[in-house]
Amino acid sequence: MQRRRGSSRPEDALKRQPLARLPWWLAALSRLPMGVLHGLASILAGLAGVLLGYRRAIVEAQIRRCFPDWSASQVRQTRRGFYRHFLDVMVESFKALTHTAAELDERMSIEGFEAARRYLDSGRSVVLVTAHTGNWEWALQSVSLHIGHPTLAAYKPLHQPFWDSVFLLLRSRFSAQMAPDRRLLRQVLRGRGQPRLVCMVADQDPTLAAARRSETFFGQPTWFFMGPELVCRTLDAPLMYAAVTREGRGRYHLRIELLGDPRDLPGEGELLGCFVTRVERHVRERPADWLWGYRRWKQRGGR
Repeated sequence: MQRRRGSSRPEDALKRQPLARLPWWLAALSRLPMGVLHGLASILAGLAGVLLGYRRAIVEAQIRRCFPDWSASQVRQTRRGFYRHFLDVMVESFKALTHTAAELDERMSIEGFEAARRYLDSGRSVVLVTAHTGNWEWALQSVSLHIGHPTLAAYKPLHQPFWDSVFLLLRSRFSAQMAPDRRLLRQVLRGRGQPRLVCMVADQDPTLAAARRSETFFGQPTWFFMGPELVCRTLDAPLMYAAVTREGRGRYHLRIELLGDPRDLPGEGELLGCFVTRVERHVRERPADWLWGYRRWKQRGGR
């Protein structure tokens, strides 16, 4: 059967390589001053939220679903804040294609690496999970730059080969090894003798029924990917959370926190439950900074 043009399989992603060189127009865009890029983001946010109505119904419906007691004004304020922050993250991702380690450090402060390093130095791998809050692209770059141990990061291959290659380049700039999400466990097993940091953004709706679990999230049953817990138990690795918070426009703080250790939490789903609870608290603290444009409840998460 003929495959549709532009379709993608996980095994295809293993054969892809990041771009050896950025196209001139993308390199030029990336080298614009941050203030210019943020100005562009402000224009795009207005277009997306007001003129184009980008996913407006989805954004508002999901905000109301999570905060049913909010007024129309609170929903509208969070929706507008989401558009502004989301477009900032997009242009900041272009900047991440060429910014230096010093420029990254200037815009993202770090806290809590010592605890992760202690595990790694003792010979244990660490699973580091985060959510689509703050700037998750800069977070991976910062972690792989400073952790001092091999970093393996899961990613979801994009259907468009060019942009897939661009984001592979962005995410692997500071030596992170990238693995397609459906092949992550296989990659983990290959290198289980070497302590390393395994990174995942794990708050999206899982597509594989065999690798998901229903958890209570904002008071409602919600499917979550079991990958973080499976990798923790496979590697006997503690689960840690990367809390990325926005401190100003183009400035973030990354704090690494221990969520749980499989040696202390032997029950199935306990580690995943710790992650879900922490993500909900993070979103409640910074509601405009979460990825509301993604349809989080595409599937019913019933038990």
